[in-house]
Amino acid sequence: MAKASPTKKGKSKAEDEDMSLKGQFTTFVKSWSVEFLKFVKYLLFVCLFCFVIFGPRNSDPYFMKKGLEDTFIVNEFDYNIDFNRITTKAQMMTWFENILIPNMLPLTDYNGIALSDLDKKFVAVTNKRLGTARIRATKVKKDSCSVPEVLKGSVPEDCYANFNSDSKSTENFKGNYTIDTGPAVRRGTFLWDVNYVESNDSWYSPSTKMSYGGGGQIIEVKNDYQNVTETWDKVKNHNFFDDSTRAVFVQSNFYNANVDLVASVKFSIEFVASGAIITSSQIKCLPLIRPVRVLMGDGASSYDR
Repeated sequence: MAKASPTKKGKSKAEDEDMSLKGQFTTFVKSWSVEFLKFVKYLLFVCLFCFVIFGPRNSDPYFMKKGLEDTFIVNEFDYNIDFNRITTKAQMMTWFENILIPNMLPLTDYNGIALSDLDKKFVAVTNKRLGTARIRATKVKKDSCSVPEVLKGSVPEDCYANFNSDSKSTENFKGNYTIDTGPAVRRGTFLWDVNYVESNDSWYSPSTKMSYGGGGQIIEVKNDYQNVTETWDKVKNHNFFDDSTRAVFVQSNFYNANVDLVASVKFSIEFVASGAIITSSQIKCLPLIRPVRVLMGDGASSYDR
């Protein structure tokens, strides 16, 4: 009977040892209790979660957010008055005219030199506007509450309650503006309609704890300074932010090519039925384009991959 070669014997012995180690490991794992096995799985999940959340991050999102906050939020338009300290509707209008519009649609550089058409599309030099800005107003019905009989005649009968699913208005805004003086070509009554649009962009206020649905009367602000000023004149002349308005949201998106980040910005101004005005903001800076660049091989670094 032929004898096995030494090579085959050595290989067979190594395989036997390998199988023996696998069997010992399998037996060891099977000896774990169900609770301990769940703990190990949870520990692996926590490690993977921490790596995904904290691994690819740096300080760029923080400083991009800070730059946008310095431009729109903490930038004072009056002595010691910024976006976070707005308490009247007049101050809100001043913030729109002196902070939001000039910085969202700049015309000149810091030295007074006129910007090119391309540079006019950048906020704070480095942040490119994506698409158009949006102004959304949520309103309530004028008969959403009632005035006591004894006070009728002393106070206006139009009553506007706090915003909720029952009191919200889904009607289009219809504005009327009459000019009686000035050149004859400018006299007359001018109409301006803003349609109500439903969306899923709901928002929960961290201050008043009210939930605002995504619908509202929406104004798309085009990337043209003349168009924006004309639209803003209509907002003021037709009293778009009337007594039925309970919240105003301004939304826009930016892209910073220097750090490859996209910023989603939302400013909210609430008009509480009791008379207070509450402001808040939300700025999210995320690498939304980076996964696409990795998949397409569009200049993504090995660290990004």
